[in-house]
Amino acid sequence: MYTDEFNTPVSNTQNNIFSKIIMIMVLIIVIIAIVLLIKGHDSAKLNLRGLEQMTVYQYDRFIDPGYTIDGGSDNGYYVNVEGYVNTNRIGIYFLKYVLYNKSGKEVSETNRQVIVLDDTLSNITLTLKGEDEEYFFIGDYFDLGAEAYQKNNDISSLITVDSNVNPNIVGKYEVKYQLSINNKVKEVTRKVNIIDLDVVDDTDLMSSRIDLLIKCDNYDYTILPDGMKEYSQDVSYKYNGVSVYDFEIFLKNGSKKKYSVDIANMDKEGPVGTCNVSYKDNRTTITVNASDPSGISKYSYNGLDFYGNTTTINSIATNITIRVYDKHSNYTEMKCQSEYGTGFRNIDIDARGRVKNKSGYIVCGNSISQANKELADLMQMYGYKTRWAVAAAGEFLAKYQFDIPYFWGGKYVKTGLNPEWGCRHKVYGKVVCTKELGGDFCEWGLDCTGLTSWAFAQAGFPQEQIRQSDQSGGRWGGDNGSFIAKQHRYAFNSSNLAYANQILPGDLVAVPGKHVALVIGVSDSTIQIVEMKGPIFVSTIDKRNGAGLNGQGGFDYFVLMEDFYKAYGNP
Repeated sequence: MYTDEFNTPVSNTQNNIFSKIIMIMVLIIVIIAIVLLIKGHDSAKLNLRGLEQMTVYQYDRFIDPGYTIDGGSDNGYYVNVEGYVNTNRIGIYFLKYVLYNKSGKEVSETNRQVIVLDDTLSNITLTLKGEDEEYFFIGDYFDLGAEAYQKNNDISSLITVDSNVNPNIVGKYEVKYQLSINNKVKEVTRKVNIIDLDVVDDTDLMSSRIDLLIKCDNYDYTILPDGMKEYSQDVSYKYNGVSVYDFEIFLKNGSKKKYSVDIANMDKEGPVGTCNVSYKDNRTTITVNASDPSGISKYSYNGLDFYGNTTTINSIATNITIRVYDKHSNYTEMKCQSEYGTGFRNIDIDARGRVKNKSGYIVCGNSISQANKELADLMQMYGYKTRWAVAAAGEFLAKYQFDIPYFWGGKYVKTGLNPEWGCRHKVYGKVVCTKELGGDFCEWGLDCTGLTSWAFAQAGFPQEQIRQSDQSGGRWGGDNGSFIAKQHRYAFNSSNLAYANQILPGDLVAVPGKHVALVIGVSDSTIQIVEMKGPIFVSTIDKRNGAGLNGQGGFDYFVLMEDFYKAYGNP
């Protein structure tokens, strides 16, 4: 026995065991080296000449490009080629190349695919994977691809892709998938929409709920924070005190986006929406169309609260602003707009198209100060130089307490009612108007162009911009004005319905050279107009063919004035 450096006794038996272990380890190392050496001796590698995938057309001759052997001597090595290519038959063929050493051991192998095609494209189908139009969240685009088959043979590997998609920029793109065979091309195209996630969220403190309104095309479902699926785009989730909640929102093609809600950011925004007013019988009706994720709690006007979305004031009120409150006591101030242009006004007319309850013709010297004040308030409400103000002025004159007599050649383009209206007896035949009070006017009344030009003047358009004759064909905007009415004139017939559906209050209808009227209201199939035809009328015409109702004559054209309002007003 002997002792080691720690004075631990070591026996001869133990020493022999250690020696044997060392010898075994050395033997294993030697064997591994020999195996590696033998394997390294067969380091030759088989490489194909040409492509691993080749195409050849039916009935053409296929010539195998062959192979090379790299990393070893050709002496003693041989290659066996398995498979064949029948160019008389469309299909996909495989050739297998196996390299053997001189001992007959397989050293290397590789494969070649040969596709025999019909060069007429007649047997080839090329289709998209997925939909013709796909939506992806920004940054989440992936190519869904296309597939091609010829007589049940998958030749999709021959498809080339041409794409202009930028996955990081919102927009509309195209991806083209093409198959080119013998200079013949087959192609399919996919529209790709890169969109951003649009979510309206709200945290309801009272019910401890997170409400999401998901606004995106091709929506599929949402994974809630607890892992459950929600297929509605109107998502409601009850939170439990955790600060941040993650929602995963999926489109139908699998594109997804994470949306996080931090309940520390409580709802501080007021409701959104619109407020409209309408008038009848000296009463003003306020109608509110507003919404908020937490809900609407009340509305307030002039310090008075109301809880339905409609209330009525027993007077004509203009410049109305209301407050709309949500359930978190946030509020939004909304300025109410007139419902003008969305439909017909509440004008009571008799069987002949005349406005009811009038006091006959205006009396010379009758006070017009109150009427002018009401007219000024109305113009302020509808806006300076707008089509809505023009239409409102025409309606005002139709509803005015007194009729304005018809007078051929009668014009008045100053602000307000003419104090001289009704100061002369009715005169038949042509009358030349005088130059008085700073503008053209005839004391007795108005004709059809007089009515329409007066309405434009009340809305703030200066005299030089208003066409006072040939209104459906002449130049508006002055001597060098850019708006020529006949270039915006369309006949009432079935071929022009697309234009007829664009007509709005403030546009014109006309029989060129004979008559013109002003549009004051529009519905799906009819147009309400005011016209001066002895005396003033409120008429209804058929939107489709111009046929007049209420006993009135038909019209040949309507004139879209939008470009005039854009050039000279506030459209």
